[in-house]
Amino acid sequence: MEMISQFFVKLAGLLQPFIFETCIAQIATVLVIYSGDIDRYFRKLLKPNPFIIRVTGFVLLNAFGYGFVAIAGGRLLKKFYEQIGAPVKVPVIFVIFIIIGIVAERKKHI
Repeated sequence: MEMISQFFVKLAGLLQPFIFETCIAQIATVLVIYSGDIDRYFRKLLKPNPFIIRVTGFVLLNAFGYGFVAIAGGRLLKKFYEQIGAPVKVPVIFVIFIIIGIVAERKKHI
């Protein structure tokens, strides 16, 4: 058990310089999975508005909305990873990726 713990601590140390990128990857993957639902909701919301409002809404959602969620969510997730200990950090990261994969499979993204 100690050997496994040491392995995860070492792996966490190697991952540490890339933790923010890992967080962004997780958030971006969730956004990819749910972006269709989000886009449909906003399309329905903006449909009765004039063309310029619809285009502006589309640009704001895609250029700024998703970008903001990715960066802000990545920062929050990074804070979470900084709070947990090195021996469990790598397993938690892998479990989150696995959960995201399961959700993607259920939503027929794979």
